[in-house]
Amino acid sequence: MRLPLLTHIYWPLLLLCLLFTQAAVAQTQPPCQVTIDAEGSSSLCQGESVTLRAESSNQLSSFQWFLNGTAIGGATGATISVSIAGDYTVRVSGAACQAATSTPFQVTVSPQPANPNFVVTPTTAQCA
Repeated sequence: MRLPLLTHIYWPLLLLCLLFTQAAVAQTQPPCQVTIDAEGSSSLCQGESVTLRAESSNQLSSFQWFLNGTAIGGATGATISVSIAGDYTVRVSGAACQAATSTPFQVTVSPQPANPNFVVTPTTAQCA
């Protein structure tokens, strides 16, 4: 009498254990690895821009760029051209990795110097 009862409990419990094990395995993808590289200098003069590129060894499928923690509307590609100072990050995801956000990449912008305001008055005869 004990054997049939044990058989009826054993197989459903085994099936549940296998299902929970599969669910745990499916969630253990590594996080995506991503860094930001600049195509040029990240120290700009006012009016200049630089292209930032999300670099990864993973095959990435989605990108969202942020400036100082705020999402940049429409910035959903692997590259972005920027001309505003601040800390840029990119959140990425891929089929074989979990979504991850890069470390901040700082862009600095220096103002252009004011135009000099002086007049040159020669004190000697000029060459002709």
